[in-house]
Amino acid sequence: MTPARVLGTALPLLCLAAAVVLAAYGEAVRRARRRHASILAFLRDSPDSTARDISRMLLIPYTLVCAELDYLEEAGRVARHRPLVGRHTYSIREPDEPTAVRPYLVHDYRPDRLTWGRNIMVHHALDNGEQLRVSGWGHGIHPGDKILLEHEGEDAWHAVTAIQHHQDPADMWAADLARTAEGAHQQ
Repeated sequence: MTPARVLGTALPLLCLAAAVVLAAYGEAVRRARRRHASILAFLRDSPDSTARDISRMLLIPYTLVCAELDYLEEAGRVARHRPLVGRHTYSIREPDEPTAVRPYLVHDYRPDRLTWGRNIMVHHALDNGEQLRVSGWGHGIHPGDKILLEHEGEDAWHAVTAIQHHQDPADMWAADLARTAEGAHQQ
């Protein structure tokens, strides 16, 4: 067989294999887009959130996260003239003191307690972890509550000083935390 004949028979097979791989990649992107569009949009808007952080947090390959973020950016450019129906909106609650009706609650967000629908991610740490900016999933988090979480290998209690609740989806939030010694007695 001549090299031209070998190339002539191998080239269609290589093209077919490439088409199958591209189709599978495209289907994976479409599946990830359907499943994680709202999560990715929220994380994309979070401060100091990179594609690598999002990839690690959601256990999605980095290339798929980049493709999805590009898609969301392009879709945002196309949809800017439309009303904000279905877009992510925030309501910022003013910090209020715990009352006798609702004393502060404690929440355990250590790694062994995290589940789907209940997670936390540290975006920014100041003063050696004394102040944190975090985002997370879960219901019932309010200003004044205490959160137990592991930061840099150490369990510590943090008080919620300010919180932003996500309205769509409703169980997402972003909060400022300050380290405190309180809360340990209610474990």
